Amino acid sequence: MIKWQVCSEYQVRPNVALNQSEVIILFFLISVMSPTVFRERGYRFYFFSREESRMHVHVYHSDGEAKFWLKPTIELAQNFGLSLQELREAEGLVRSHEQETQDAWYKHFPS
Repeated sequence: MIKWQVCSEYQVRPNVALNQSEVIILFFLISVMSPTVFRERGYRFYFFSREESRMHVHVYHSDGEAKFWLKPTIELAQNFGLSLQELREAEGLVRSHEQETQDAWYKHFPS
């Protein structure tokens, strides 16, 4: 039996027992509900479905998570545990992948 724990609305870690079918369903839902836009330098940039309509991207790193608004300008919306240096690096990656991320947003949220 595999053990997992949902630590936040975005990530899953070992701890709570799930059977194999539950694990498969969980990872399917994660991939559909929070699709990855890109990964770079240890960061995962993704959307979380069924959230607010303002364009934004979530960032996961082993040290924490953050959320950046993409419109009207790129700016930090939330930070949970990332250092100032990590936030600067993440923001730089958001800026360098701005068009790719916006295109992915319109594809994932077509309306």
